[in-house]
Amino acid sequence: MSMTFLLGIAAILVIVILILIFRVQGLLAIVRGSDNNPGGTLNKFNALLLLLSAFVGTFFFVYYSYTRFDVYTLPSPVSEHGLETDHLFWVTMSIISVAFIVFNAVLMIFAYKYQYKKGNKATFYPDNHVLELVWTIIPAIVLTYLVFNGWQVWSKTMSSPPAQLMNDKVEVEIVGQQFYWSVRYPGCDNVLGAYYYKNIDDDNSFGIKVSDFKSWDDFTPKQIVLPKGRPVHFNIRAKDVLHSVYLPHFRVKMDAMPGMPTEFWFTPIKTTREMRNELENQEFNYEMACTEMCGKGHYSMRYELVVLENDEYEEWLTESCKSSWALEKTPYVIKTLLSQGAPLKTVSSFLTFINQKDTAKAKEGILAYFDDLKKNVINPNIRIQSFTNSFKNLNPPIYNLLQNVSKASNESSTNDSTKNQLPPSPLVSKLSDSDLSIIGSKSSVTNSAIKSIDGK
Repeated sequence: MSMTFLLGIAAILVIVILILIFRVQGLLAIVRGSDNNPGGTLNKFNALLLLLSAFVGTFFFVYYSYTRFDVYTLPSPVSEHGLETDHLFWVTMSIISVAFIVFNAVLMIFAYKYQYKKGNKATFYPDNHVLELVWTIIPAIVLTYLVFNGWQVWSKTMSSPPAQLMNDKVEVEIVGQQFYWSVRYPGCDNVLGAYYYKNIDDDNSFGIKVSDFKSWDDFTPKQIVLPKGRPVHFNIRAKDVLHSVYLPHFRVKMDAMPGMPTEFWFTPIKTTREMRNELENQEFNYEMACTEMCGKGHYSMRYELVVLENDEYEEWLTESCKSSWALEKTPYVIKTLLSQGAPLKTVSSFLTFINQKDTAKAKEGILAYFDDLKKNVINPNIRIQSFTNSFKNLNPPIYNLLQNVSKASNESSTNDSTKNQLPPSPLVSKLSDSDLSIIGSKSSVTNSAIKSIDGK
C-alpha cells in the first residue's frame, strides 16, 4: 500500500471519530435536558448525508459495473439454451435493478424530507386500498412473468430434444472422483453399456458390466470432443464425494453425486476454431471444471473439450472406434466373464468382436491372459487347452486363433526357460564321464554323511 492511501484512510477515521464525539455530546445534552433541539445539531446534516451517500453510492456502483463488466461476467454463450438463459438473466437483472433503484431512492428521499422538525406532526394514514392493490398486483404480475419464463427455459433445457433429433444425439458419460474426471463414449452403435458400482476396480474404473455386449465397443478418450449443431447428452455420476460438472461457455452446470445419476442436454453452436478466431487467441480451449469443493486437489479437476464441425467429428469418431476399452482390457474381460459363469456363447461373441476389431491386439490380449494363467494357476497348459478346445465346434475361427496364440505362448515360455538356464561351467565341460561318476559317488557319500550328522 502507498503512503498516500494510508494517510487518506487515517484522515477519514479522524473525521469519523470527531463526528461521533460531537454526536455523543449532543445526546448527553438531550439526556440532561439542556438541549432545546431534541433533533440534534447534526440532524439536517445527517439527513443530507444519507441522501447524498445513496446517490453517490449508486453512481459508483453503476460506473464500476460498466467499466468492469467484461471481467466479472461469463463469456458469450456457445450453446442454444445458453442464449435463452442469458436473455432471461438480463431481463431479471433489469427488472430487479429498476425496482432496487426506485424503492431505495424513495426511501432516502422520504428520510430526508420527513426528518425531525420541531412542531411537525405525523399524519394518521391507516390504509389506502388503491395503493395496496397497486403494490400487490404489479409485483405479482412481474413475478408471474419471471417464474413462467424461467420454468419454460428450465423445462426446455432439462428435457430431451425432439424425436426427429434423437438419432443425431451424442452420448457422453462423465464420472467424477477425487481428483479427476473420467469420460466414456459409446462406440459406433451410440449406446453406452450398462454399469454397476460394485464392478469398479483398478481394471474397470467405470464399473462396466462386461457381460453387456453393448459395452464392448465403448471407448475412453483423453478429451471431450463434440460436434457443432447436434444435441449432446451428458450422463453424469460420481464415485466418492459430491462434484459438479461446469462448462461456463456452454452454460452447463450439473452436480455429480454418488449413487444418484444426473444428466444434462445441450447443443453447441460454435466450434473451437470459431471461438479462437473470435477471441483472436489460437491457444484458447473450452474446458470442463469442477465447481464443488471436493477436497485438497479440487483445483486440478479440469478436462479439455473440443467442438468440431460435424464432418470432422465423424472422422474423429470413426478413428476412435477402432479401439475400445474391452479390447485394451481383454485379459480382464475374459477372466471376468468366466468367473461370472457367462455362457460360452458370450465369451465366443467377445472373442469374435475383438478379433474383428483388431486381430493383432486381440492376439496380444489373449496371450496376456494365457501368460497370467501360467503365473497363477496349477497345470495352466491343461486349462488353456481345455479353454481352446471348447471353441472347436462352437466357433472354428476363434478355435484356430486360440490355437495359434497357445503355440506362441508355449514358445515364449520355452524361450524364457532356456534363457533362465545357467550355462555349464568350463571346468565341468572338460571332465570325462568317469570323472563325473566319481564326483557323483563322492557327492552321494557326502550327502549321506550330512544326513547322518543331522540325524544326531
